[in-house]
Formats: sequence, C-alpha cells, structure tokens
Amino acid sequence: MNKKLCLLTLKKDSVMENKIRKQWLISFYLLFGWSYMLKGYQLLLGPEKWYIRLSIIISFLLSAWFSYYFAFKTKGTKWLLFLLIMLPIESMRRVGDMIDLRFDLGFGTIIIVTSLLTFYGLRLYFWISCLLLFRINSSLKKKKSES
Repeated sequence: MNKKLCLLTLKKDSVMENKIRKQWLISFYLLFGWSYMLKGYQLLLGPEKWYIRLSIIISFLLSAWFSYYFAFKTKGTKWLLFLLIMLPIESMRRVGDMIDLRFDLGFGTIIIVTSLLTFYGLRLYFWISCLLLFRINSSLKKKKSES
C-alpha cells in the first residue's frame, strides 16, 4: 500500500514539474521575444555604430541562452536565484525611467505606455515562473542529495 502511495505522489510530482517547466518555457519565450522586438526597434532608430549594435544583439542572445541552459536544461538553481534577485531590481530602475517620461497623451505616448505595461506584465509572469521553477529545481536537488 505504501509503495502505491509513493508511486502516486511521484507521478503527481512529475506531472506538476512538467507543467511548471512548460509554463516557464512559455514565459521565457514571451519575455525574450518581446524584449528582442523592443530592443531591435530601439537599435534601428538609435545612432549606434554597427559593431555596437552587433555586440548588444550578441549579449542579448547570450543572456537568453544562459537563462535557458542553466535554469531549464540543467535544472539549476543558482542562475534562477540570480534572475529572481536581478529582475525586480532592474525593473525598478526601468520604472524610474518610465516615470521620467513626459506624458502629453498623444497617440505615440499611448503606444509606449501600452508596450511598457505589456513588458512589465510579461516580466512579472516570467518572475513568478522562475520562482516556481526554482522551487522545483531545489526540491529535485534535495531529493538527489538524499538518495
């Protein structure tokens, strides 16, 4: 009887883990896709030289790869902890930049505010997904060390 209960909870844990991993992957693709779109738009309009634009794109793609590989693929916790700490700090800095905008309620301002609110909504969704994945990965590491 005890073995059946253990297998049942293992199956439940596995289903929940897969659900959280899928949720994290969806939020990852949404946030990085949206960020890449916004950054690409800024780079098109910016006065930077081509090599500066290229270095920004490469650093952006490397950070996306680090996030995917160390948080999702290897089921790590250190990179997720770094993201859990840095995302709110970096968001607060950006909110300060957003407050600095002068609102003239033109059509362009409405589009900017809408895109920023979408960005912060995606960022919050990603942060919550990171928190859940951190808990799952931590429990997996704990189980692995116990056995």
